[in-house]
This record gives sequence, structure tokens and C-alpha cells, in this order.
Amino acid sequence: MKENPKLFLNYARNFSRTSSTIDVLEDQDGKTVNDDFAKANILNEFFTSVQTNEEPLLGDIPIADEPSQNKIHFKHITELCVSRKMNKLLLNKACGPDGLHVNVLKRVPAFAQPLNLLFNQSVLTSTIPQDTLRKALGSVVTTTDQWH
Repeated sequence: MKENPKLFLNYARNFSRTSSTIDVLEDQDGKTVNDDFAKANILNEFFTSVQTNEEPLLGDIPIADEPSQNKIHFKHITELCVSRKMNKLLLNKACGPDGLHVNVLKRVPAFAQPLNLLFNQSVLTSTIPQDTLRKALGSVVTTTDQWH
């Protein structure tokens, strides 16, 4: 069970399945609505009508007059460190925002080098460049379907 917890959870979920639906709603004219799309619109109109817009609480946040002179000292990330982290990935986890499945990251050691370069560049520049990610991993990934 420790190796694949989703297997047990799927088994347990089979015994606790419940279906909850919204039966019938009435619109503003008093007519009953059975269509799911119309029900969603009625609920949306109701919840947007009772929503309140509050002013953001910005008064408590101090504003810095000048940039801080404190620097963060960062240790260079090595390819071996990235490779070790990739080997510790759990295969039963979902894809990240990049669309790469954990199985691909764990089983393709060639990803360690471009990810290492990307991590180090991101830390040095304080950015996460999407174009760099595509360029770095594009030579390893052969299908273009993964890049939305």
C-alpha cells in the first residue's frame, strides 16, 4: 500500500460512491428548470449577486524606500543534485504545469542537464523563463504536443 496508495484509495472509493445532483430549480419567472446548463446559469447569477467586493488591506504592508543591501547567497545546483531529486520522484503523482509526467522525468536521465541549467539560470536571474524551458527540454522531447 505504501508503494501505490492510489490503488487502495480507488478500491475504497468504490464502496463510498455517492452521486449528488441538483434536482430542479426555479428561475426568476417561477418556471422549473431541468437543464444542467440553465441550472448553472441560475446559480451563477445568484452567487454573483450576493458577492461582496472588499477593499484590499494594503495599509499594513510596509513599502521599502530603497532596495535592501542584503544578498542571498546561493549554492550552485549541480546536475548530480537534480538527478538525485528526479530519482526520488513518486510515480503516482500528477503532471506539473509543464505537462511532463513524473514517469518521464524519472526515467529519462537526459532531463537532468537541461533542468540543472534552467534552475541555475532561474536563481541567478530571479525569473522562470518559459522560452528557456522549451529550448532546454526541446532537444530531449521529440513531440511538440506537450508544449501548449
